[in-house]
Amino acid sequence: MEKIGAYAEADRVTADGEWQAGNPATGQKATPMLSAYFNMLQRELLAVLSAGGVAPDVNIEDQLAEAIQRLTARNVTTVTGVSGGTTQALTIAEAGLVLVDATNGAVTLDLPAASDNGGLRYDLVRIDNSANAVSVTPGGTDTIDGAASLDIAVADRRTLVCDGTSVWRRPEPVASESQPGMAEFATPTEAANYLNDMLALSPSSLIAGVLGAGGAGTSDYIALPFRDKTTGELRHLIVQWGSEISSSSGPVTAYFPIAFPSACLRVVITSIGGGAGRASISGGQTQETASSFSLNTYDHAGARAPVTSGYIAIGI
Repeated sequence: MEKIGAYAEADRVTADGEWQAGNPATGQKATPMLSAYFNMLQRELLAVLSAGGVAPDVNIEDQLAEAIQRLTARNVTTVTGVSGGTTQALTIAEAGLVLVDATNGAVTLDLPAASDNGGLRYDLVRIDNSANAVSVTPGGTDTIDGAASLDIAVADRRTLVCDGTSVWRRPEPVASESQPGMAEFATPTEAANYLNDMLALSPSSLIAGVLGAGGAGTSDYIALPFRDKTTGELRHLIVQWGSEISSSSGPVTAYFPIAFPSACLRVVITSIGGGAGRASISGGQTQETASSFSLNTYDHAGARAPVTSGYIAIGI
């Protein structure tokens, strides 16, 4: 686009290349109404309509404003789910703010082809708090930053901008310890081997992946997380406990509530209950494996005796 000065003779325009009025008294020439200039203006305006996805119509006089609204993402579209699910193909005309209400059913939003739609933008906001799913899928072989789809959680807001080729970009800033933004949640598997500081942990992943399982029964275990000082890997120190009744005829194999993933490091045993000859098993002997230990107990006279024993085992 250029001023009229790029089309008219120098003595027909101002020094700044703009329109000027004629003056017969001074001999100043007026700027002519040149078809080349007006054709340029016409093409420029039609280009805005085309970029905004607006088809020219001689009977509509606010098309330029409509196209600018689309291009500046100022439209507001509401998509409402229905029972059985709703799939809506978003159009170029719906670029802008898209409010999604999945109260009555799941919603799938299909994006237009990324090719030739560079800069097209959707701000997707979920306004319901139901358990129904809301997902966004690109067309054909397009992706959303490499992914085949995008889920929108309750109270979530996502921005998608088309790169004009085959990718819809998510320009949200990535959250860090020093900068607010969007954070990706770790899966339970990723949480169990948590080495990526850019992944957030949900409460369920924190319990399942990091804190580990456990219980408080009479025969049970807990898993305590720690960072391996050599490898940096997240591991778990497992503490198990239970009881076993030994035999006077020989050793008894006592099985842990769960097998230690790597090894049993220590077993501590003691007698429980009362009665003569059962106050001490200080002479007890153990042979540990990852899943069990072998227990011998003796009475005060040093003879094998059946003793109810409690144990605590520590391993990894």
